[in-house]
Parts: sequence; C-alpha cells; structure tokens
Amino acid sequence: MDSQGGIAQVTSTYAAAGLFNGESHGFRVRHFPSTIDGSAPRKLGYGLRRIFRFAFEAFPPGSIVHLHTTWRGSIWRKAAYAWLARRRRAIVIHHLHAFGLLDTLAGRGAVSKWLIRSTLTRADALIVLTPAMADRARGAFPGVPVHVVPNPVEPFPPESSNTARDPALVAYLGWFIPEKGIFDLLDALVLLRGRGHDVRAALAGSHNREGLRAGIAARGLEDSAVDGGWLDRSEVASLLRRCAVLAHPSHQEGFGLVLVEAMACGTPIVTCPVGGVPDVLTEGRNAVFVPPGRPDRLAEALEAILADGEMRAAMGRAGPSDARRFEPAGVIETLRRTYAACLPTARKAPR
Repeated sequence: MDSQGGIAQVTSTYAAAGLFNGESHGFRVRHFPSTIDGSAPRKLGYGLRRIFRFAFEAFPPGSIVHLHTTWRGSIWRKAAYAWLARRRRAIVIHHLHAFGLLDTLAGRGAVSKWLIRSTLTRADALIVLTPAMADRARGAFPGVPVHVVPNPVEPFPPESSNTARDPALVAYLGWFIPEKGIFDLLDALVLLRGRGHDVRAALAGSHNREGLRAGIAARGLEDSAVDGGWLDRSEVASLLRRCAVLAHPSHQEGFGLVLVEAMACGTPIVTCPVGGVPDVLTEGRNAVFVPPGRPDRLAEALEAILADGEMRAAMGRAGPSDARRFEPAGVIETLRRTYAACLPTARKAPR
C-alpha cells in the first residue's frame, strides 16, 4: 500500500477507513497485493510469486475476488488472477481505474483488444469510477453488470495554522508523462513568463523525472519550475494549501484523486474535461476547464484565475463541501452494497 500510484493510494485509504478490519455487513475483506515498486526484474519476480501464492488460496463458497485494474501491464496481470479465480468458482469483479483500458478497444492492437474483451466479458461485474466510465463500459461489455463506486479520498488533517497562499504559485501533482499534460504546463509557463507574469510552478510526482528536468532546461524554466519529487500525504496537503491554483492538464483521466484533494483544501483547479473529470468537478464552481493538449488555452486560464482573487476565493469556499461526497465511509458503504449485489451471479461452473 506504500507504492507510488493511484490504486495504492485508494487501497491505503480503504485500509485507514477500516475496510480490512474484521467483518461488517456480512463481508470479511482481505487485501492481497499483486505488485510492488522497483526495477523490472524485482517487479516481475514479486508478481510471479504472488500469482503462485494466489493459485493455492482457499475460496469458500460465495468468495469474491475484487481486482483493481488499469491497463497496459496491469490488465495482463489481472487476467491471470481472474482465470485462476474463475477456475475456483469465485465471483470475479474487475474494478476499472483508467479510461485508457476502454480506449484501447477503439485503437490498434488486436492482441490487447482480445485480452481485454475476453477477460472483462467473463466478469461477474465491473466497477467503474464515474457515470461516464459506466456508459463506456456498458457499451463495450453488454450484459455485464456495471456499478459506479468513486474513489475514496481521506480528509486531510486540519491546518495547524492558517497557511498564506502564494498568489503566483501553480502546483502540479502527478506522473511526469506526456499523457498527464506536464509538458503542456511547461509550455504554458513559457507563455506566461513571456507576457511578463512572475509565475512559478511546484511540480510534484514520479516517473520520467529525467525527462521533466530536460524539459525544464530546454525551456529555460530552471528559475521558475521546481521538481519536488514524490510527496507524502502531509506534504501534498501543505502544497495544495499554499499554492494559488492546481494545474492538472491531463489528456486522459479516469477519476483524478488529486482533484478531490485540491477541492478538500479549497484550491482552485484548472484541468481538462476528459474521462471522468466532469463527473468529479463542476466547471465554474470549483474548476476551470481547458481543451487537452492546448498550452495556449491553459496559459489563458491560469492567467485569468491568478488575476482574479474573487474567483479563487469563491472556488475555495465551494471545494471542501463538494469533496465530502468522496469521503471513505460513504464510498465503503457503496462498495459493500456492490458486493451484495454480486452474490447472486456466482457461477455454477468455470468458463
């Protein structure tokens, strides 16, 4: 649960909220990690050991195997778990955390399409994060029950003191990969600096840090864009309470945990209305939407929000109350109702 990534954060939030403690509503839930951070050989070795151990797990009647799935390597790994679980007559739920998995069905890659379809059409149920994902999943896998369970976001501890916001500081939290729009943000910073704005960016996250540093240097932003690396939860709260705005110009997004964290901290948001984002945020109330892959539009939105203190204050007031619908207790209750709904779908024999 201490890995760097959204699913690990979701799982640790479930743990902190008591999902894995004892029995409640007729279910006893156990966490079974399948991957670990590290080098490719370390991850491969760990993954193979975990699958081998899973193959010898005991599955009493009525057991549910709940698989958290993204795409790329994750779907291949979870397909193996699903096959083993079905052979043991367990109920299999795939919990889809990324629109990229569904986007693959419309793109190239015959093998990937076959794997995704053959795995998910055999599921007893699918869990998705937002209504938008549910619509896509129902269209892609007709006949498979689809349930919407948003990601839980644990509230941050109260501020020990009133943190003063820096009116020129833009925050970014996420992976440093093109799909997350980090290089669009760097280009937007260049545009803002060219217009005479003394704007600065605190960049926090992981993956491709060398590429990020090269991108900062190539744009001459060494004095205004700082790579802060991976932050723990208290550091995330501190940054979100200190910045003027969160920039999250992702090209694809299933949910966006950091968006809810920003709302909880009263931080205005500039992001793209892709994937499940419009189901999480409300444009004009707690966020400003811009088209993905458009640094010019991103720069315009940041310029407007940094210049408008009243807009920032209004979004700051709306955010915390809007974030409460993602608090863990309510999400766990939705998850348990989903488990109960899946029980009648148990197979008579493996497929």
